[in-house]
Amino acid sequence: MDTSLLIQRCGKAILSVIISAVLGVFLSMSIGAFLGGGDSPMIRVVSSLFTVGLLCVFVGNCGLKDAEADKKSGASSMGSAAMVSGAAALPTMLSWIVLIITKPFAGGFYRIFKLVNGWGFQLCNLINRSASSKDLTPGQTALLASLIIVPALVYWCFYASVRMGRED
Repeated sequence: MDTSLLIQRCGKAILSVIISAVLGVFLSMSIGAFLGGGDSPMIRVVSSLFTVGLLCVFVGNCGLKDAEADKKSGASSMGSAAMVSGAAALPTMLSWIVLIITKPFAGGFYRIFKLVNGWGFQLCNLINRSASSKDLTPGQTALLASLIIVPALVYWCFYASVRMGRED
């Protein structure tokens, strides 16, 4: 596969995650305000489903388009799809690494972590509602690491579903 095409696909995947994060924060806040506040765990679960669904729409669309283009060209590029899915996980992975590094020094990065990963904003609130990194336990910090795989898994599932689908 052409390197410039791979870089373009990685850029689109990262941009899709960022767009879903921005829209996810707005959607999450709107659902919380519309349903009477975000204090209820049930409202947070419903909001999480919608915002992760938003991630699936944007990142999944990238995976579908890339798979259709690869299927048309006849190229077998599962390796490049793995690289693009890894790129989709990059914003979450970098923000988690910064969260780990800054946790002992500055307690306010957890708030930024939630915004950077806006598609999982209410998932983060389900794990720990505080805005301070210092309030996170080691178990909660490890649980937040599981969010890293979500964008990559979404891309990969949509890509693989088209590539492994039958020919009509």
